Parts: sequence; structure tokens; C-alpha cells
Amino acid sequence: MNETDIEINKKFRRIGNGRYANIQLKFSNFSSDTSVFTITNETIHQESITLKQSICDSDELEFGGCIASELTFEVSEAMNADIKGKKFEFLMQSVDVGNDSDCTDFKSLGVFIVDDVQMVDGKDYKKVTAYD
Repeated sequence: MNETDIEINKKFRRIGNGRYANIQLKFSNFSSDTSVFTITNETIHQESITLKQSICDSDELEFGGCIASELTFEVSEAMNADIKGKKFEFLMQSVDVGNDSDCTDFKSLGVFIVDDVQMVDGKDYKKVTAYD
């Protein structure tokens, strides 16, 4: 990890303390720049985003084991989009409130595949679970 990456990671850790995040979930075929579907701050419920990453989920390290990162989020206005089984890139940009010059580039937090999409009971949004 170089010095620039370390500084960007410090800014991301301070989100919520005078900083906010622009989020993009870009569903595309990754063989061209043509984006099929993008979820942004306008439709994602930011307080619902969780990203779980772990090397090992037991008390002892198991060599050769693999634990997938899990991303869950809730999204509105994606009722007609069939995203189950689709691949997307999770991008986040950290922005200092009131200071557009202190804005990082979008940083990729990984490529995920949607495993489960469920309508939330009695609501007009979906809960999505994806793994890397």
C-alpha cells in the first residue's frame, strides 16, 4: 500500500465526522465502459449498508480456507431491475462537507455478485445481499 492509498483510507475512516460518501454500485459487463445499471446515493439507503470482511470466522486459523466478503444494502426504485446473479463494482468517494477541493477519487471496495434480493415486507424497497 503506497502513501496515497494510506491517506485515502484515513479519509474513508472519518466518514460521518464532517465527511460524507458518494456511493456507486456499477452493474456492467466489465468488458467495456458501458454501464448497464448504476445505483447511487439517491436510491440507496446509506444507513443500511454493511460490508463484512474476515480472514477466518473460527477461533483457529484454517489454511486454505476462504471466507467471502458480504455486502448488504437496501435500495429504492430498483423494482424493475433484475439484479440477482449480476456482477457489480462497489465504488465510494469521500467528500469533506463544505470543501469540494477535499474530495477523493472514487475508490473501488470490490467486485460483488448479487446472491439474494428480497422485497422488504410492506415497504417499497429491496434488501440485497452480495458476495465477492
